[in-house]
Order: sequence, then C-alpha cells, then structure tokens
Amino acid sequence: HIMFRIALSLSLLVTSSLAEKTEVVGCRNTGWHINYRVDAKYSTWVDESDNARSSLTHSGNKIVISPEDSFQFTPEIGYGKFNDIRIKLQGETEPSSDMSTGLVVSSGLDTETKDWAKEKLGRKAVEEFVVPMPKSNSVGLEMDIVSSKIILDKQDMVLCHEIEHGSHYCHTTNNADINYCHTTNNVDITEVAVKKPQQDKEDILWICCHEGSGCHVMTVADKAFIVADESKLLSEVASN
Repeated sequence: HIMFRIALSLSLLVTSSLAEKTEVVGCRNTGWHINYRVDAKYSTWVDESDNARSSLTHSGNKIVISPEDSFQFTPEIGYGKFNDIRIKLQGETEPSSDMSTGLVVSSGLDTETKDWAKEKLGRKAVEEFVVPMPKSNSVGLEMDIVSSKIILDKQDMVLCHEIEHGSHYCHTTNNADINYCHTTNNVDITEVAVKKPQQDKEDILWICCHEGSGCHVMTVADKAFIVADESKLLSEVASN
C-alpha cells in the first residue's frame, strides 16, 4: 500500500508482465546517457562537446558496442532491471505538477505504451518505430559507418525503452509535455548503415541524439512514437 501511494504521487510510464503500472509526475531532464536495460551508461554515448553526431553518423568513422549494453538481448520477466529502474526513477523525479511525464508499464501488452503515447501526444493515432534486430551479431565488433539518414527529425516524440520483455520505461522527449522541462524539440533519430569485419552485407543501427547533451546507439526493440500522418493513414485505409 505504501508503494502504491508513492506511485500515485509521482509520474513516468513503467510496465511488466505483472500488470503493474506506475506514472511518475514531475520534472526530469537528465539521464539521456543511461541505458535503462542495464542501468548503466551507454558504451556508445558521446558527449555533444566531443562532436557526438559526427562521431556516430559520419561515414568513415567506427562504432563499437560493448557486450555490457545488452544491445541485442532483452532479459525475460523477473531477470532484468525492471524493479530497480522503477524505484530509481521515482526517487530521481522532482514533482512539479499533476501531469504525468513518463510511464513505467509492466503489463506486457503491446497496446499500453502506444495508448500512453497517444495521450501524451494528444492524438488518436500515432506512428510507431521499433529499433530493428541486426542481421547478425553487432556486439564487440569494430563497425565502419557507410552512410546515414535522419528518419525522425526534431519533433514531438515519445520514447520507450524495453527493460525486460513486455516491460518498458517511456518518456516524453520535448514539447510533447510542457512539464518535462524542455522548451524545444531536441531529439532526433538517424539510421546508420555499417559494415562489419569480414562481412559483405551492410547492417543497420539507429542513433539517438539529444541536442545539448550527446548521442548514443539505441538498443534493439526500443520504440519511438510520433503523431501519425493522417493523410497517410487515410490512404492506407482506402487501399485496404
């Protein structure tokens, strides 16, 4: 009962297969460098002062992902950092209003993160982007950047980090929630094509850049939601 009352007094989205849901109300504008799957700094994190964007997106540069990132592996329910992250986020958030700025959900339902994104973005329809699984192992290799293209430019966005299977930490990134301490659309995602040692085919990584902070490689199965293009949705419905 004590934890339940604490959960109501705060606000982020956190989820797990135990059908738990915690919304954390408050202001939190740090921690972009944290990989919530392992509760540690991304091995690929580069500060903006060290030319983060060019380091992780410009052709000719190299990317190495540490095994400690759990980049391609998501722990099963109960074997990861879900409960630790939920408690940590509640403790770090500074209450500033009655509005939810993030959510930790544990229902295991695919629709829960999308429904929360709709609420935060103020739309009935959102478009979902999921970090793809590479064709082959991408961990512990020195990969050469071949090309890059921005797939989600600076705009209202909700990001969801999968901590355990079906368990996510979601948060608004910018103007999607005025109580999230941001005044500009400051996050973008770039798709980077890389070549691996002794392999002919290229593979894909997604790079997330936080303006004013830095950039990192996104972990497999993490999600991004944006407002859906209504004209695109209408054409898809018409074609079906």
